[in-house]
Amino acid sequence: MIFKRYQLRKYAVPVGVIVIYGCLYAAFYLWVTEKVPFSKAGWESKADLGDRWPMAQSLIETGCLRGKTEPEVLQMLGKEDSRDIDENSEPPGDVTLTYVAPGRLRFGILDISFKNGRVARAKVTSMD
Repeated sequence: MIFKRYQLRKYAVPVGVIVIYGCLYAAFYLWVTEKVPFSKAGWESKADLGDRWPMAQSLIETGCLRGKTEPEVLQMLGKEDSRDIDENSEPPGDVTLTYVAPGRLRFGILDISFKNGRVARAKVTSMD
């Protein structure tokens, strides 16, 4: 009987440590990858600037930017951080708007490309 108790104690501490670290890792992972639905107030908020990455991901996943015009996107997201005009496109003048999208532990760029005045492509690029 004494031998069995010793065996249980021998493995209880390492198993307990593994379980605790596993729980902490899971909680941290959920906090970092939390889904944040897009809201204009949240996007413009300086206090929750770290929520822009998950909001940008949400915009891409839901497809709510598809087909929007440039004024509609500007009304939704505000002034862009960078604007690129492609004079070599057919027709000339296609635009790409770029927004900085910081996250809690990630940093990214939201690029929105317009073709014939409407959103043709939107993507989030990680700058890790």
